[in-house]
This record gives sequence, C-alpha cells and structure tokens, in this order.
Amino acid sequence: LGIPFILLALGFGWATRSVAFVRKHIRLVNLIGGALLIVLGLLMVVGVWGTWMSTLQGVMLNVQLPL
Repeated sequence: LGIPFILLALGFGWATRSVAFVRKHIRLVNLIGGALLIVLGLLMVVGVWGTWMSTLQGVMLNVQLPL
C-alpha cells in the first residue's frame, strides 16, 4: 500500500521542477496548446483527420502486441 507514496516521495523533486517550468512558461504553454487545438479543428473540418485516423487504424490492425 505504501509503494505509490514512496514513488511520489522519490519523484517529488522532479515534479516540483516540472511544475515550476510550466508555471514560468505558462503563456507559451497556453499559446502552443491553443494553436494545436486550432490546427486539430481545421484538420477535422477539412476531413484530413478522419483519413489519418482510418489509415492509422489499418496500420494498427496488423501490429502484433508482445503480450
């Protein structure tokens, strides 16, 4: 039961630095996220996104998972 807490304690320094980086660059993170949403929306409207997903599904059907 304590394993998740131990992992959290071990990764606390890394998580704190990561959050600090995001907090410092929040404007850039928001701009990049917004731009990606706009591009994704345009791809959906044009129909390219559906084509890409259909192709990706066809590729993934042939992939043998190691499990």
